[in-house]
Amino acid sequence: MKRYIVGIDEGTTSARAGVFDTKTNKIVSLSQKPISLIYPKLGWVEIDAKEIWSVQRSVLIEAVSNADIEPEEIFGIGVTNQRETVVAWDKLTGIPAEKAIVWQCRRTADFCNKLRNDPFSKTIKEKTGLLPDAYFSASKIKWLIDNSKNVKKLLKENNLCVGTVESFLIYKLTNGKKFVTDITNASR
Repeated sequence: MKRYIVGIDEGTTSARAGVFDTKTNKIVSLSQKPISLIYPKLGWVEIDAKEIWSVQRSVLIEAVSNADIEPEEIFGIGVTNQRETVVAWDKLTGIPAEKAIVWQCRRTADFCNKLRNDPFSKTIKEKTGLLPDAYFSASKIKWLIDNSKNVKKLLKENNLCVGTVESFLIYKLTNGKKFVTDITNASR
């Protein structure tokens, strides 16, 4: 039986999926579709997380279908993504609570600048090697908890999942059975 690996690449402006033959290391099939960015305020960047899932699911189905392979021939799936883009969703339904906050978004810049002058900034630097910056996901998660009624409600009900895009996609791909991240994403 032939074996294939499926690659999923959820980028900032498009979703891609590819099927790779493990014996020849060749690309068997590729699919790509655009994703829309939303700019609600100056310096703010969002993506509709429902669109992320819908488009990524669509290119995944198309790539596998065009490869003309059976699902049981898929040996594994690899996921790459935007890393610092944050999605909050309902762990019971998988429905996003808000738009995803994109890595480019600067809405938490003032908070991060203040945090840099706080003694806690030294602890952050020692543990992560990073300075507080709006680029990273932690301040985006704080912003969602502080500013979204939907997120606050889900948190209060103990039904909130928050993660970067790969966490959201894996959650959706496993029908809510897996809430995971990659260590390199978690460290950011």
